[in-house]
Amino acid sequence: MFNPFLAGFVLFALVAWCSVGYHHPDEHFQLLELANYKLHATPAEDLPWEFHEQIRPGLQPWLAYSVLGSMDSVGWHNPFQQAFVLRLLSGWLVWGMYACWALQLGRSSGDDKISRNLLWLGLTLWFVPYLGVRFSSENWAGLSFLTALLLITQFIEKQNKRDRCRLVLGGLLLGFSFFFRFQMAFALLGLAGWLLYYRKLNVADWAWLILGGILALAAGVCADFWLYGNWAPTAFNYFRANIVENKAANWGTAPWWFYFREILLSGLPPLSLLLLVLAFWGGWKNRQHAFVWILLPFLLAHLLVGHKELRFLFPMIVPFLALAALAWPDAQSRFGQRGWAKAVLGLAVGVNFLALPLRSLTPANEALPCFRYLYQYAEKQPVTLMAIEKNPYNLVGLTAHFYQAPGLQVQVVSSLDTLAQLPAQPLYLLLYPRLQLSKPLPGLQIDRLYSYFPDWISAFNLNNWQSRSRIWSIYEVKSR
Repeated sequence: MFNPFLAGFVLFALVAWCSVGYHHPDEHFQLLELANYKLHATPAEDLPWEFHEQIRPGLQPWLAYSVLGSMDSVGWHNPFQQAFVLRLLSGWLVWGMYACWALQLGRSSGDDKISRNLLWLGLTLWFVPYLGVRFSSENWAGLSFLTALLLITQFIEKQNKRDRCRLVLGGLLLGFSFFFRFQMAFALLGLAGWLLYYRKLNVADWAWLILGGILALAAGVCADFWLYGNWAPTAFNYFRANIVENKAANWGTAPWWFYFREILLSGLPPLSLLLLVLAFWGGWKNRQHAFVWILLPFLLAHLLVGHKELRFLFPMIVPFLALAALAWPDAQSRFGQRGWAKAVLGLAVGVNFLALPLRSLTPANEALPCFRYLYQYAEKQPVTLMAIEKNPYNLVGLTAHFYQAPGLQVQVVSSLDTLAQLPAQPLYLLLYPRLQLSKPLPGLQIDRLYSYFPDWISAFNLNNWQSRSRIWSIYEVKSR
Protein backbone atom coordinates (compact mmCIF):
# COMPACT_ATOMS: atom_id res chain seq x y z
CA MET A 1 0.00 0.00 0.00
CA PHE A 2 1.28 3.46 -0.91
CA ASN A 3 2.51 5.43 2.10
CA PRO A 4 2.71 9.18 1.33
CA PHE A 5 4.78 9.92 4.44
CA LEU A 6 7.49 7.42 3.54
CA ALA A 7 7.30 8.48 -0.11
CA GLY A 8 7.97 12.05 0.96
CA PHE A 9 11.17 11.12 2.80
CA VAL A 10 12.36 9.12 -0.23
CA LEU A 11 11.50 11.93 -2.65
CA PHE A 12 13.19 14.64 -0.58
CA ALA A 13 16.30 12.46 -0.23
CA LEU A 14 16.43 11.99 -4.01
CA VAL A 15 16.04 15.71 -4.64
CA ALA A 16 18.68 16.51 -2.02
CA TRP A 17 21.10 14.26 -3.88
CA CYS A 18 20.33 15.64 -7.35
CA SER A 19 19.91 19.32 -6.51
CA VAL A 20 23.63 20.07 -6.21
CA GLY A 21 24.52 23.68 -5.54
CA TYR A 22 22.44 26.63 -4.45
CA HIS A 23 19.28 28.44 -5.50
CA HIS A 24 20.73 31.85 -4.61
CA PRO A 25 24.36 32.75 -3.87
CA ASP A 26 23.46 33.70 -0.29
CA GLU A 27 22.69 30.04 0.35
CA HIS A 28 26.37 29.35 -0.22
CA PHE A 29 28.37 32.47 0.58
CA GLN A 30 26.42 33.60 3.65
CA LEU A 31 26.39 30.13 5.23
CA LEU A 32 28.81 27.50 3.91
CA GLU A 33 31.67 29.93 3.34
CA LEU A 34 31.18 31.42 6.81
CA ALA A 35 31.31 27.93 8.32
CA ASN A 36 34.35 27.20 6.16
CA TYR A 37 35.96 30.39 7.47
CA LYS A 38 35.54 29.17 11.03
CA LEU A 39 37.11 25.89 9.91
CA HIS A 40 40.12 27.96 8.75
CA ALA A 41 39.63 27.16 5.06
CA THR A 42 38.21 30.45 3.70
CA PRO A 43 40.14 33.71 4.23
CA ALA A 44 38.19 36.56 5.81
CA GLU A 45 39.01 38.92 2.94
CA ASP A 46 37.06 36.66 0.56
CA LEU A 47 33.86 36.74 2.61
CA PRO A 48 30.82 38.88 1.62
CA TRP A 49 30.55 42.48 2.72
CA GLU A 50 27.79 41.50 5.15
CA PHE A 51 30.37 39.64 7.26
CA HIS A 52 32.56 42.72 7.57
CA GLU A 53 29.50 44.86 8.44
CA GLN A 54 28.55 42.19 11.01
CA ILE A 55 24.92 42.07 9.88
CA ARG A 56 24.54 38.31 9.33
CA PRO A 57 23.43 36.22 12.34
CA GLY A 58 25.76 33.40 13.35
CA LEU A 59 23.21 30.74 14.32
CA GLN A 60 22.86 28.98 10.97
CA PRO A 61 26.59 29.20 10.08
CA TRP A 62 27.21 27.60 13.49
CA LEU A 63 24.85 24.75 12.58
CA ALA A 64 26.71 24.27 9.29
CA TYR A 65 30.04 24.44 11.13
CA SER A 66 28.87 21.77 13.58
CA VAL A 67 27.81 19.38 10.81
CA LEU A 68 30.89 20.00 8.64
CA GLY A 69 33.24 19.79 11.61
CA SER A 70 31.68 16.53 12.77
CA MET A 71 32.05 15.02 9.31
CA ASP A 72 35.66 16.21 9.09
CA SER A 73 36.42 14.61 12.45
CA VAL A 74 35.46 11.17 11.15
CA GLY A 75 37.37 11.58 7.87
CA TRP A 76 34.41 12.59 5.70
CA HIS A 77 36.05 15.57 3.98
CA ASN A 78 34.32 15.65 0.59
CA PRO A 79 32.51 19.04 0.47
CA PHE A 80 29.88 17.79 -1.98
CA GLN A 81 28.92 14.98 0.37
CA GLN A 82 28.92 17.41 3.28
CA ALA A 83 26.61 19.80 1.42
CA PHE A 84 24.37 16.85 0.53
CA VAL A 85 23.99 16.00 4.22
CA LEU A 86 22.90 19.59 4.92
CA ARG A 87 20.36 19.45 2.10
CA LEU A 88 19.13 16.04 3.27
CA LEU A 89 18.74 17.30 6.83
CA SER A 90 16.84 20.34 5.56
CA GLY A 91 14.57 18.29 3.32
CA TRP A 92 13.66 15.68 5.91
CA LEU A 93 12.94 18.27 8.59
CA VAL A 94 10.80 20.31 6.19
CA TRP A 95 8.86 17.26 5.03
CA GLY A 96 8.28 16.14 8.62
CA MET A 97 6.95 19.59 9.53
CA TYR A 98 4.87 19.71 6.35
CA ALA A 99 3.30 16.29 7.00
CA CYS A 100 2.51 17.22 10.61
CA TRP A 101 0.75 20.37 9.44
CA ALA A 102 -1.24 18.35 6.92
CA LEU A 103 -2.49 16.09 9.71
CA GLN A 104 -3.15 19.07 11.98
CA LEU A 105 -5.26 20.86 9.37
CA GLY A 106 -7.21 17.68 8.71
CA ARG A 107 -8.02 17.29 12.42
CA SER A 108 -8.89 20.95 12.99
CA SER A 109 -11.12 21.16 9.89
CA GLY A 110 -12.70 17.74 10.43
CA ASP A 111 -11.98 16.89 6.80
CA ASP A 112 -9.38 14.26 5.95
CA LYS A 113 -9.42 15.47 2.35
CA ILE A 114 -7.56 18.60 3.52
CA SER A 115 -4.74 16.43 4.82
CA ARG A 116 -4.56 14.41 1.62
CA ASN A 117 -4.65 17.51 -0.58
CA LEU A 118 -1.84 19.19 1.33
CA LEU A 119 0.26 16.01 1.37
CA TRP A 120 -0.12 15.59 -2.37
CA LEU A 121 0.84 19.22 -2.94
CA GLY A 122 4.02 18.61 -0.97
CA LEU A 123 4.81 15.46 -2.92
CA THR A 124 3.97 16.61 -6.42
CA LEU A 125 4.06 20.42 -6.63
CA TRP A 126 7.13 21.10 -8.72
CA PHE A 127 8.90 23.64 -6.50
CA VAL A 128 8.17 22.21 -3.03
CA PRO A 129 10.82 19.43 -2.84
CA TYR A 130 13.41 21.63 -4.57
CA LEU A 131 12.97 24.52 -2.14
CA GLY A 132 12.48 22.16 0.79
CA VAL A 133 16.02 20.75 0.55
CA ARG A 134 17.71 24.14 0.49
CA PHE A 135 20.04 24.86 3.41
CA SER A 136 19.08 28.52 3.20
CA SER A 137 18.05 31.12 5.73
CA GLU A 138 14.60 31.37 4.13
CA ASN A 139 14.01 27.63 4.41
CA TRP A 140 15.25 27.25 7.97
CA ALA A 141 13.45 30.37 9.18
CA GLY A 142 10.15 29.04 7.83
CA LEU A 143 10.88 25.55 9.19
CA SER A 144 11.60 26.85 12.69
CA PHE A 145 8.68 29.29 12.79
CA LEU A 146 6.07 26.84 11.46
CA THR A 147 7.23 24.04 13.76
CA ALA A 148 6.84 26.45 16.67
CA LEU A 149 3.36 27.43 15.51
CA LEU A 150 2.43 23.76 15.28
CA LEU A 151 3.55 23.17 18.88
CA ILE A 152 1.66 26.23 20.10
CA THR A 153 -1.48 25.19 18.20
CA GLN A 154 -1.34 21.70 19.71
CA PHE A 155 -0.96 23.15 23.21
CA ILE A 156 -3.94 25.46 22.68
CA GLU A 157 -6.10 22.54 21.57
CA LYS A 158 -5.13 20.35 24.54
CA GLN A 159 -4.85 23.08 27.21
CA ASN A 160 -2.83 20.75 29.40
CA LYS A 161 -0.70 22.64 31.92
CA ARG A 162 1.67 19.68 32.19
CA ASP A 163 2.36 20.07 28.46
CA ARG A 164 3.83 23.57 28.70
CA CYS A 165 7.15 22.24 27.49
CA ARG A 166 5.57 22.70 24.04
CA LEU A 167 5.37 26.41 24.76
CA VAL A 168 8.99 26.62 25.87
CA LEU A 169 10.13 24.73 22.78
CA GLY A 170 7.79 26.83 20.64
CA GLY A 171 9.24 30.05 22.03
CA LEU A 172 12.75 28.72 21.47
CA LEU A 173 12.00 27.91 17.82
CA LEU A 174 10.30 31.27 17.27
CA GLY A 175 13.44 32.97 18.51
CA PHE A 176 15.58 30.77 16.31
CA SER A 177 13.47 31.72 13.29
CA PHE A 178 14.34 35.37 13.96
CA PHE A 179 18.04 34.56 14.15
CA PHE A 180 17.84 32.54 10.96
CA ARG A 181 16.23 35.49 9.17
CA PHE A 182 15.52 38.83 10.81
CA GLN A 183 12.54 39.53 8.52
CA MET A 184 10.61 36.86 10.45
CA ALA A 185 9.94 39.64 12.97
CA PHE A 186 6.88 40.60 10.88
CA ALA A 187 5.47 37.07 11.12
CA LEU A 188 6.21 37.11 14.85
CA LEU A 189 4.16 40.31 15.18
CA GLY A 190 1.29 38.70 13.33
CA LEU A 191 1.41 35.61 15.55
CA ALA A 192 1.50 37.75 18.69
CA GLY A 193 -1.52 39.69 17.43
CA TRP A 194 -3.44 36.46 16.75
CA LEU A 195 -2.65 35.04 20.20
CA LEU A 196 -3.65 38.28 21.94
CA TYR A 197 -6.77 39.08 19.92
CA TYR A 198 -8.29 35.66 20.31
CA ARG A 199 -6.93 35.25 23.88
CA LYS A 200 -5.37 31.92 23.11
CA LEU A 201 -2.92 32.00 26.05
CA ASN A 202 -3.16 33.11 29.68
CA VAL A 203 -0.47 35.01 31.55
CA ALA A 204 1.31 31.86 32.75
CA ASP A 205 1.33 30.44 29.22
CA TRP A 206 2.87 33.63 27.90
CA ALA A 207 5.58 33.40 30.54
CA TRP A 208 6.59 29.93 29.36
CA LEU A 209 6.53 31.02 25.72
CA ILE A 210 8.67 34.08 26.48
CA LEU A 211 11.08 31.90 28.47
CA GLY A 212 11.76 29.91 25.32
CA GLY A 213 12.28 33.14 23.41
CA ILE A 214 14.82 34.35 25.99
CA LEU A 215 16.74 31.08 25.66
CA ALA A 216 16.79 31.58 21.87
CA LEU A 217 18.01 35.15 22.33
CA ALA A 218 20.89 33.92 24.48
CA ALA A 219 21.79 31.25 21.93
CA GLY A 220 21.61 33.73 19.04
CA VAL A 221 23.80 36.30 20.79
CA CYS A 222 26.37 33.62 21.67
CA ALA A 223 26.37 32.39 18.06
CA ASP A 224 27.04 35.93 16.85
CA PHE A 225 29.96 36.20 19.27
CA TRP A 226 31.29 32.86 18.00
CA LEU A 227 31.19 34.12 14.41
CA TYR A 228 32.59 37.63 14.84
CA GLY A 229 34.69 37.37 17.98
CA ASN A 230 32.82 40.24 19.68
CA TRP A 231 29.36 40.99 21.02
CA ALA A 232 28.02 42.13 17.65
CA PRO A 233 24.42 43.49 17.64
CA THR A 234 23.69 41.86 14.28
CA ALA A 235 19.97 42.68 14.21
CA PHE A 236 20.64 46.37 14.85
CA ASN A 237 23.51 46.37 12.34
CA TYR A 238 21.22 44.78 9.76
CA PHE A 239 18.53 47.42 10.33
CA ARG A 240 21.08 50.23 10.11
CA ALA A 241 22.76 48.95 6.94
CA ASN A 242 19.74 47.82 4.91
CA ILE A 243 16.96 50.09 6.18
CA VAL A 244 18.56 53.30 7.47
CA GLU A 245 21.48 53.40 5.01
CA ASN A 246 19.40 51.56 2.37
CA LYS A 247 22.33 49.47 1.15
CA ALA A 248 19.98 46.73 -0.01
CA ALA A 249 18.75 49.11 -2.73
CA ASN A 250 22.16 48.75 -4.41
CA TRP A 251 20.88 45.38 -5.64
CA GLY A 252 17.84 46.98 -7.26
CA THR A 253 14.38 48.11 -6.27
CA ALA A 254 10.96 47.07 -7.52
CA PRO A 255 7.37 48.37 -7.32
CA TRP A 256 4.94 47.05 -4.72
CA TRP A 257 3.23 44.68 -7.18
CA PHE A 258 6.52 42.92 -8.03
CA TYR A 259 5.74 39.82 -5.95
CA PHE A 260 2.37 39.18 -7.56
CA ARG A 261 3.94 39.36 -11.02
CA GLU A 262 6.84 37.11 -10.01
CA ILE A 263 4.59 34.53 -8.38
CA LEU A 264 2.47 34.35 -11.53
CA LEU A 265 5.43 34.10 -13.91
CA SER A 266 7.90 32.06 -11.87
CA GLY A 267 5.23 29.72 -10.53
CA LEU A 268 4.27 28.74 -14.11
CA PRO A 269 0.78 29.83 -15.22
CA PRO A 270 -1.96 28.67 -15.15
CA LEU A 271 -0.77 26.65 -12.13
CA SER A 272 0.45 29.77 -10.33
CA LEU A 273 -2.79 31.63 -11.04
CA LEU A 274 -4.84 28.71 -9.73
CA LEU A 275 -2.79 28.53 -6.51
CA LEU A 276 -3.03 32.31 -5.99
CA VAL A 277 -6.80 32.34 -6.39
CA LEU A 278 -7.21 29.36 -4.06
CA ALA A 279 -4.88 30.88 -1.43
CA PHE A 280 -6.75 34.20 -1.43
CA TRP A 281 -10.05 32.33 -1.29
CA GLY A 282 -8.84 30.13 1.55
CA GLY A 283 -7.53 33.16 3.43
CA TRP A 284 -10.84 35.00 3.11
CA LYS A 285 -12.85 31.97 4.19
CA ASN A 286 -10.52 31.34 7.17
CA ARG A 287 -9.80 34.90 8.30
CA GLN A 288 -9.40 33.81 11.92
CA HIS A 289 -6.69 31.26 11.12
CA ALA A 290 -3.17 31.92 12.40
CA PHE A 291 -1.80 31.46 8.87
CA VAL A 292 -3.70 34.55 7.70
CA TRP A 293 -2.47 36.59 10.65
CA ILE A 294 1.18 35.76 9.99
CA LEU A 295 0.97 36.01 6.20
CA LEU A 296 -0.55 39.48 6.00
CA PRO A 297 2.05 41.50 7.98
CA PHE A 298 4.89 39.46 6.46
CA LEU A 299 3.66 40.15 2.94
CA LEU A 300 2.81 43.79 3.61
CA ALA A 301 6.27 44.52 5.02
CA HIS A 302 7.93 42.99 1.96
CA LEU A 303 5.65 44.96 -0.37
CA LEU A 304 6.78 48.21 1.27
CA VAL A 305 10.54 47.50 1.18
CA GLY A 306 12.22 48.70 -2.04
CA HIS A 307 14.55 45.73 -2.66
CA LYS A 308 12.48 42.67 -3.51
CA GLU A 309 13.33 39.09 -4.37
CA LEU A 310 10.87 36.23 -4.68
CA ARG A 311 12.95 34.09 -2.30
CA PHE A 312 12.12 36.51 0.52
CA LEU A 313 8.60 34.99 0.57
CA PHE A 314 9.78 31.36 0.69
CA PRO A 315 9.29 31.06 4.50
CA MET A 316 5.54 31.39 3.88
CA ILE A 317 5.17 28.60 1.29
CA VAL A 318 3.48 26.18 3.71
CA PRO A 319 0.84 28.69 4.95
CA PHE A 320 0.21 29.69 1.33
CA LEU A 321 -0.35 26.10 0.22
CA ALA A 322 -2.36 25.28 3.36
CA LEU A 323 -4.81 28.09 2.63
CA ALA A 324 -5.08 26.86 -0.96
CA ALA A 325 -5.78 23.33 0.30
CA LEU A 326 -8.47 24.66 2.67
CA ALA A 327 -10.20 26.39 -0.26
CA TRP A 328 -10.04 23.43 -2.62
CA PRO A 329 -13.11 21.43 -1.42
CA ASP A 330 -15.35 24.51 -1.74
CA ALA A 331 -13.89 25.41 -5.14
CA GLN A 332 -14.31 21.86 -6.39
CA SER A 333 -17.95 21.68 -5.34
CA ARG A 334 -18.74 25.01 -7.03
CA PHE A 335 -16.76 24.77 -10.25
CA GLY A 336 -15.49 21.19 -10.51
CA GLN A 337 -18.00 20.12 -13.16
CA ARG A 338 -17.60 23.15 -15.44
CA GLY A 339 -15.72 22.62 -18.68
CA TRP A 340 -13.46 25.65 -18.39
CA ALA A 341 -12.47 24.67 -14.84
CA LYS A 342 -11.55 21.16 -15.98
CA ALA A 343 -9.48 22.62 -18.83
CA VAL A 344 -7.58 25.00 -16.51
CA LEU A 345 -6.97 22.25 -13.97
CA GLY A 346 -5.78 19.82 -16.63
CA LEU A 347 -3.38 22.36 -18.11
CA ALA A 348 -2.06 23.26 -14.64
CA VAL A 349 -1.46 19.61 -13.80
CA GLY A 350 0.31 19.05 -17.12
CA VAL A 351 2.60 22.05 -16.62
CA ASN A 352 3.39 20.92 -13.10
CA PHE A 353 4.38 17.38 -14.03
CA LEU A 354 6.61 18.64 -16.82
CA ALA A 355 8.41 20.99 -14.41
CA LEU A 356 8.65 18.58 -11.47
CA PRO A 357 11.42 16.27 -12.81
CA LEU A 358 13.23 19.14 -14.53
CA ARG A 359 13.48 21.10 -11.28
CA SER A 360 13.86 18.22 -8.84
CA LEU A 361 16.37 15.96 -10.61
CA THR A 362 18.77 18.52 -12.12
CA PRO A 363 21.53 20.54 -10.39
CA ALA A 364 20.48 23.79 -8.77
CA ASN A 365 23.57 25.43 -10.26
CA GLU A 366 25.41 24.32 -13.41
CA ALA A 367 28.85 25.10 -11.99
CA LEU A 368 28.64 22.61 -9.15
CA PRO A 369 28.71 19.34 -11.15
CA CYS A 370 31.79 20.72 -12.87
CA PHE A 371 33.40 21.52 -9.52
CA ARG A 372 32.54 18.03 -8.28
CA TYR A 373 34.34 16.44 -11.23
CA LEU A 374 37.38 18.65 -10.66
CA TYR A 375 37.43 17.74 -6.97
CA GLN A 376 37.33 14.01 -7.73
CA TYR A 377 40.07 14.39 -10.34
CA ALA A 378 42.35 16.45 -8.08
CA GLU A 379 41.89 13.98 -5.20
CA LYS A 380 43.87 11.41 -7.21
CA GLN A 381 46.72 13.69 -8.31
CA PRO A 382 47.66 17.38 -8.05
CA VAL A 383 46.68 19.19 -11.23
CA THR A 384 46.69 22.66 -12.76
CA LEU A 385 43.44 23.98 -14.21
CA MET A 386 43.65 26.52 -17.02
CA ALA A 387 40.61 28.80 -17.17
CA ILE A 388 39.75 31.32 -19.87
CA GLU A 389 39.46 34.96 -18.72
CA LYS A 390 38.30 34.30 -15.12
CA ASN A 391 38.66 31.91 -12.23
CA PRO A 392 35.63 29.58 -12.41
CA TYR A 393 35.42 29.48 -8.61
CA ASN A 394 34.75 33.22 -8.66
CA LEU A 395 30.98 32.97 -9.07
CA VAL A 396 29.42 36.30 -8.10
CA GLY A 397 32.50 38.37 -7.37
CA LEU A 398 33.32 36.03 -4.48
CA THR A 399 35.49 32.91 -4.46
CA ALA A 400 33.90 29.58 -3.54
CA HIS A 401 36.74 28.11 -1.47
CA PHE A 402 34.48 25.46 0.05
CA TYR A 403 34.30 23.36 -3.12
CA GLN A 404 37.90 23.72 -4.31
CA ALA A 405 40.14 20.66 -3.94
CA PRO A 406 43.45 21.21 -2.07
CA GLY A 407 45.41 19.64 -4.94
CA LEU A 408 43.93 21.91 -7.59
CA GLN A 409 45.76 25.02 -8.78
CA VAL A 410 43.88 27.49 -11.00
CA GLN A 411 45.68 29.56 -13.62
CA VAL A 412 43.72 32.12 -15.62
CA VAL A 413 44.71 32.75 -19.25
CA SER A 414 43.36 35.34 -21.63
CA SER A 415 42.55 33.05 -24.57
CA LEU A 416 43.17 29.67 -26.17
CA ASP A 417 46.10 31.15 -28.07
CA THR A 418 47.89 31.68 -24.76
CA LEU A 419 47.98 27.93 -24.14
CA ALA A 420 50.20 27.28 -27.14
CA GLN A 421 52.71 29.80 -25.79
CA LEU A 422 52.98 28.25 -22.33
CA PRO A 423 56.02 26.17 -21.39
CA ALA A 424 55.58 22.48 -22.14
CA GLN A 425 53.78 20.65 -19.33
CA PRO A 426 53.15 16.92 -19.09
CA LEU A 427 49.48 17.38 -18.14
CA TYR A 428 46.93 20.01 -17.21
CA LEU A 429 43.18 20.54 -17.46
CA LEU A 430 41.38 23.18 -19.46
CA LEU A 431 38.02 24.57 -18.43
CA TYR A 432 36.23 25.95 -21.46
CA PRO A 433 32.74 27.50 -21.55
CA ARG A 434 31.77 25.75 -24.81
CA LEU A 435 31.11 22.18 -25.87
CA GLN A 436 33.70 22.40 -28.66
CA LEU A 437 36.98 24.33 -28.80
CA SER A 438 36.78 27.32 -31.13
CA LYS A 439 40.11 26.47 -32.77
CA PRO A 440 42.61 23.60 -32.86
CA LEU A 441 45.70 23.81 -30.67
CA PRO A 442 48.67 22.41 -32.64
CA GLY A 443 51.24 20.44 -30.68
CA LEU A 444 48.77 19.57 -27.93
CA GLN A 445 46.73 16.42 -27.39
CA ILE A 446 43.28 17.40 -26.15
CA ASP A 447 40.58 15.04 -24.85
CA ARG A 448 37.25 16.11 -23.40
CA LEU A 449 36.76 14.53 -19.99
CA TYR A 450 33.57 16.19 -18.82
CA SER A 451 30.68 18.29 -20.09
CA TYR A 452 27.57 19.55 -18.36
CA PHE A 453 25.62 17.96 -21.24
CA PRO A 454 26.08 14.39 -22.52
CA ASP A 455 28.28 13.75 -25.56
CA TRP A 456 25.41 12.83 -27.88
CA ILE A 457 24.21 16.44 -27.81
CA SER A 458 27.31 17.43 -29.83
CA ALA A 459 25.78 15.68 -32.85
CA PHE A 460 22.94 18.22 -32.86
CA ASN A 461 24.28 21.67 -33.69
CA LEU A 462 21.41 23.29 -35.59
CA ASN A 463 22.28 26.86 -36.57
CA ASN A 464 25.56 26.44 -34.66
CA TRP A 465 23.81 26.90 -31.31
CA GLN A 466 26.72 25.32 -29.44
CA SER A 467 29.03 28.22 -30.29
CA ARG A 468 26.63 30.65 -28.61
CA SER A 469 25.69 28.56 -25.57
CA ARG A 470 27.52 28.43 -22.26
CA ILE A 471 28.30 24.74 -21.75
CA TRP A 472 30.96 24.02 -19.16
CA SER A 473 33.45 21.47 -20.47
CA ILE A 474 36.71 20.11 -19.07
CA TYR A 475 39.54 18.96 -21.32
CA GLU A 476 42.69 17.05 -20.52
CA VAL A 477 45.63 18.69 -22.29
CA LYS A 478 48.98 16.95 -22.86
CA SER A 479 52.07 17.88 -24.81
CA ARG A 480 52.57 15.65 -27.86
